[in-house]
Amino acid sequence: MNKLFTFLTLSLVALTSFAETVKLKITYNGSGISGHTVYVMIGGGVLGSGVTDSYGEVSVNVSSLPTKSIDIKGEKICNNAEKSWEVKGYVTLDGSNYAHLKMEEPIAEMVEASGGFMSESTLVASYGLVCSGSSGSSSSSSSSSGTADNTSNNTGSTGVSSTPLMTREESLESQKMMLENRLSNLDNKISKSQSKIDEGKVEGKKKEDEMYDIMEWEVEKKITSNKLDKVNLQMDKGMLNKSERQMFKENEKAYEEELDEIKEDRKKGVSLLSEEEKAEALEVTDAEMADMSNLQLKKKRLDYKSKLGKLKLKLKTKKKFMSPNEVEELEAQIADIEKSIEVMEAEIEKRNE
Repeated sequence: MNKLFTFLTLSLVALTSFAETVKLKITYNGSGISGHTVYVMIGGGVLGSGVTDSYGEVSVNVSSLPTKSIDIKGEKICNNAEKSWEVKGYVTLDGSNYAHLKMEEPIAEMVEASGGFMSESTLVASYGLVCSGSSGSSSSSSSSSGTADNTSNNTGSTGVSSTPLMTREESLESQKMMLENRLSNLDNKISKSQSKIDEGKVEGKKKEDEMYDIMEWEVEKKITSNKLDKVNLQMDKGMLNKSERQMFKENEKAYEEELDEIKEDRKKGVSLLSEEEKAEALEVTDAEMADMSNLQLKKKRLDYKSKLGKLKLKLKTKKKFMSPNEVEELEAQIADIEKSIEVMEAEIEKRNE
């Protein structure tokens, strides 16, 4: 009898030694998510469950914890419907088996992944994170710590189910298609503009505009490709970890800064043309004048005079802030325009005679 008692005692101690407690705090925008039955899961299997208090805190006893990376599922009766949510690959426990899950973070990722099909308010309502007239507990089966159905869309005792407008997988697939179409459109735009330049269909300012367009579209391709890479990774592994999210965020920031620099140069009028191309753009050839009517020639002269006035004003007001090379280049442009105006005025006078 004593041997049997000793054996049972040792067995109980052995089982107890493997048991662990997982402590979680679940909040949304700083407020505790209360009354949610929370399941601690690994690979689709439920290790244990508990109900969050008014601070969003819950302790879940589990028989074993083979890894610190866990999945979490929550359920709650809210507005006469059972709401549920599930977060995979997003929670890693610390050395004390504690983790703070801020629901606004996975929700923000879900909204982004949906490509605008789902809003934050839609997901918050679907998950029961904020509701009125809600029950403090979930369905009768949610208080047990045994196995549970690993689906995020369940039907409560009222027979009403609350689901997002689109599943996460459908949203990611939709966004992937949208991003791939965006890349294809950008490639077509770049190809058309480059053909205009290669075939000599645009010169001077128009050529420069096409060149700037291509530069901007190339950076937009980088931004789109970065988003597509993120979506593909989300489809492969579920929720991204912090370092992965940070990587994509830093890439996008760098590309946005690159795009801003190009737009700023364009706004300032930084030329992309070679000196030879700029000289050709300012020069009016005899052949060009011959093809112009008197009215067209006078309009051209007026345009050149307007451009000349702007360049002279720039030289007068900003000369002290410009480098010697910039001043020299600006003075050369002014001289070229003045020469072109003289040629056009001579042609106009000749036609009048």
